[in-house]
Amino acid sequence: NRKQNIEIWVLGGKNFAKLDYIPIPKIPVFYLCDFDQDGIDIFINIQKRIPHISLIIPQNYMEIAKCIEASEHDSEWRKDFNIDLLEINEDGRNILRFLIKENKWIEEECINVNYDNLLHH
Repeated sequence: NRKQNIEIWVLGGKNFAKLDYIPIPKIPVFYLCDFDQDGIDIFINIQKRIPHISLIIPQNYMEIAKCIEASEHDSEWRKDFNIDLLEINEDGRNILRFLIKENKWIEEECINVNYDNLLHH
């Protein structure tokens, strides 16, 4: 949203290698993803390239979370996944703990991005 000095980049899935060819941004960078194993794994890889990137955290996560099995989603949580090693805030860790415990995920299209909150991050 350029009116609020926010630039949106779309990488598309696991297409994060293109980040190797851009300079590291000096402005805040946020990542919107599916909250599932694949989405978080992609975030981890992007974070290796842009260390100061922040995950966009859905506030209404309990309402928008979907059952992995019921939705026939194919990105299941790994048993050895250690949330505490992630470079994210405690809100993000709590959401992931909830999703893993309940065997749920959040589709990125269901996350309402509040640009005002990002600006005051």
